[in-house]
Amino acid sequence: MKSIVLATAFAALATTAFAGPAVVGYSKYAVEAQTFELQVGVQLPMNDQFTFTPSLVGFGTSDTFAFDHAKFNITYNLNHNIHFYANLNTDENFKYAETTLGLAFRF
Repeated sequence: MKSIVLATAFAALATTAFAGPAVVGYSKYAVEAQTFELQVGVQLPMNDQFTFTPSLVGFGTSDTFAFDHAKFNITYNLNHNIHFYANLNTDENFKYAETTLGLAFRF
């Protein structure tokens, strides 16, 4: 049920964005811990300066891989090279877990 609600929210947000959305994500494997992590989300540019990206993250081993948490990111482009961002993370029950603020750069 949670997956259906979240997929509907992704679709609704994708239709309200001004620029075209993009599917984003990553996958990684920790060699020593023998664990996988997979993130899949939809990047939604709202205008020239703001981007909203809701994501789902899975974590575990090959035997125990499961949904781990959701992440909601908003980015504000200060200029072409510097971006302010805020990440809101939830737990597996979609309850608030943590907020992270940061500044990213690209040169």
